[in-house]
Amino acid sequence: MPYRARVGARIRQARLDAELTQTELARKLGVADAAISRWETGRVMPSPRYLDALEKALDVPAEAFLRGNP
Repeated sequence: MPYRARVGARIRQARLDAELTQTELARKLGVADAAISRWETGRVMPSPRYLDALEKALDVPAEAFLRGNP
């Protein structure tokens, strides 16, 4: 699996664990629903700014998205 897809899968799992829909997460971050979809499918990597926002919104260290759980 390509790196972007692995990162996206980790973001998706964290969102599901937080019991949020893509729309709910998008609203928390101030982005379009489509941005969440693109990140989760690995088409696009979130910028560092949004990795920080994801960390706060999902209560998961950004490092976990990038490298997996320790």
